[in-house]
Parts: sequence; C-alpha cells; structure tokens
Amino acid sequence: MLLGASFGALGGSAGEVARATDNDLALEQIGARIVPGSPALVAEVTEPAEEVLDKAMAALGGTVTRRTASDVYGEVVAAENAADIADVEAVKTRVRKHRAEHKAKWETFKENLKSKVS
Repeated sequence: MLLGASFGALGGSAGEVARATDNDLALEQIGARIVPGSPALVAEVTEPAEEVLDKAMAALGGTVTRRTASDVYGEVVAAENAADIADVEAVKTRVRKHRAEHKAKWETFKENLKSKVS
C-alpha cells in the first residue's frame, strides 16, 4: 500500500510540474502581447455577461481583451511542440558532429597505421 501511495504522489508531482510549465508558457504567450511598461491584469473568468467586466474596466480607463482558454491552450501546445522539435534537431546536430569527429579521428588513425606498416 505504501508503494502505491508513493507512486501516486510521484505521479501527482509530475502532473503539477507539467501544469506549472503550461501556465508559464501561457503567461509568456499573453505577455508577448502586452506593451512593455503598461499595466495589465490577466485573469481566467467565467462571465454571465461580458458587459459587467467591460463597464468595470472602462470606469478605470481600461479595456478588456478576451481569449478562450482553448485558444491559449492551443498556443501552449504549439510552443511546447516547437521546443520539442528544436531539442530533437539540436540532438541530431550534436550526433552528426560527433560522428564526423569520430570519422576524422578514425581516418587519421588508419593513415598513421598505414605509414608505420609500409
């Protein structure tokens, strides 16, 4: 039973890390649209009527920009996919470089060996 609880806690922790990463990416996406130096309030809300929030923000001199959670999530997934692709490409580049270096060393070794044998 303790083992099951430990694995459950570990799985829960991994889920929390994934959600935290998603939240960070979402805030980065939103932050990219905010003019530097300007105040902003970012909130996830459920509105019975848009006018309520619009009027409250207008009274403060602000505006409301709405984006659906699914749109934000789509951007997060796209950013994660782009990062994954970049990581894979970086690994491929390192592997190609390593192979080329290894091949060059092997060719040098063979040439040195031939010169000693001849």
